[in-house]
Amino acid sequence: MTEQSDAERVEAMLKGLSELPPVRAISYRGCDQNAQFVREGQSVATQYLTPTSGSPAVALGENPAPLYAILGNTGRHVAPFSARREENEVVFLPGSLFYLQSTQVVGDVVVHLVLELDPAAPAKLSDQLIPQLFSKVDGALTSMTPMPPPPPKAGKYSGDIA
Repeated sequence: MTEQSDAERVEAMLKGLSELPPVRAISYRGCDQNAQFVREGQSVATQYLTPTSGSPAVALGENPAPLYAILGNTGRHVAPFSARREENEVVFLPGSLFYLQSTQVVGDVVVHLVLELDPAAPAKLSDQLIPQLFSKVDGALTSMTPMPPPPPKAGKYSGDIA
């Protein structure tokens, strides 16, 4: 049996992830204070895997703010394969397109509402839908329960979207 190179292992992992069904859901990612992806109307195509969590508590960790709330269409729910299923991880593949729709303070958390773009669909939400999405984020933040201490790799669900 021949040993795979790192590039072959990465290619196999990306192929496996791409074969999982896409998830339409809101997921969360902590936002660094020095993040570049913070202006309304800004868009970015990711270069790397972008891990997010279905739980704002996981994404925030001990950091009170800010937070990306990502309305995604093609993230892959990998929690069933994770050692820490309670993190409810959703991963976006490299090349995902994100658009920062709006920023609001929800409770005491600065929330950046991010849309995953479909090149064939409009890039903006209707003005009526934005308050509904922030209301969902508010509900998730209000009802969140503290997570157990993070694993040694703290910050997995935070960082700029790039």
